Amino acid sequence: GLSGLNARLGQRDEALRLAASALARVQPIATSGVGLTKTYLPRALGWNGDTWRILAGQPGAPKDQQRADWAQAVGSYKKALSEWGKLAPSLSTFYATEIAALRKRLAESETHLN
Repeated sequence: GLSGLNARLGQRDEALRLAASALARVQPIATSGVGLTKTYLPRALGWNGDTWRILAGQPGAPKDQQRADWAQAVGSYKKALSEWGKLAPSLSTFYATEIAALRKRLAESETHLN
């Protein structure tokens, strides 16, 4: 999404603003929605984690900032997986490939915190 693009371009503040805005917009829709709209929150949380992950990998960033960004990525990915777990099994099955990729990004991000 746009937050990831801004993160890649080194526009940290704009990337974080866009990611926060997306989460704020999607939360009420996902909470009150039905069917596929319920997937908006876990997907947005995963994309939020991706933004933090991209920021953490920016060359030249201070080590303490990178570590904090990795921690934010891990937290977002864990929240996303938790939200996936709350959905109907049919939705999790439909998005199994996406969820597996999310687990992989979580595992990779966790390695940077050890």
